[in-house]
Amino acid sequence: MHLFWGVVTAATVFPWLPERARLYLKARWSRQLLEELGVRIVTDGVLPERGLLVANHISWLDIYAINAVAPTTFLSKDDVLHWPVIGWLAKRVGTLFLERGSRTAALRAKELLVAELRAGRLVG
Repeated sequence: MHLFWGVVTAATVFPWLPERARLYLKARWSRQLLEELGVRIVTDGVLPERGLLVANHISWLDIYAINAVAPTTFLSKDDVLHWPVIGWLAKRVGTLFLERGSRTAALRAKELLVAELRAGRLVG
């Protein structure tokens, strides 16, 4: 049910909201998902609101744990874009996608990441 409401929100409300409200909704949705799954987040310190975040990605829960604490624009392999529902949702909330094995795509992804960083966003 949580995924359903995420899709409904992303399709109907998300595009019309200012960035600050979108970031809030991403964080809230991620926190609620983790709560429903029984995952407790423990932090030590504060993540920055902007900059480049490099994390040792261990599971699919990492994305939601990071977003719950500090809403982030993620760079993902383009395979995720083709996953049913999840790919659409990821694109809708601003995930950037990288086609692996393509130098041209890597340079384009770099340009997108630099633009996000210059806009003062947290990128992971």
